[in-house]
Amino acid sequence: MKRLANGSVRLEWQHYFTGICEARRASRPDFSDAVVIASNTLGYCIDTATGGPWYYRVDYAGDLGRADPDEKREPGGGHRPGP
Repeated sequence: MKRLANGSVRLEWQHYFTGICEARRASRPDFSDAVVIASNTLGYCIDTATGGPWYYRVDYAGDLGRADPDEKREPGGGHRPGP
């Protein structure tokens, strides 16, 4: 995790397998209010959320995607790979 000059956060993770990973952001450490902020195979994303503090986690979603089909997603589809 790295804070960028514009205040965004760049999340990076090791992607050792095929399939999609989902990055989640929450304001609670138990992730009870988590939202999916990215869903991709890139191994990174950029979160532009303001406020905080935030907790982040990345979960493997498998070859079909969507680790939890009922989970809340950020408006716009939650696909934010970043630069």
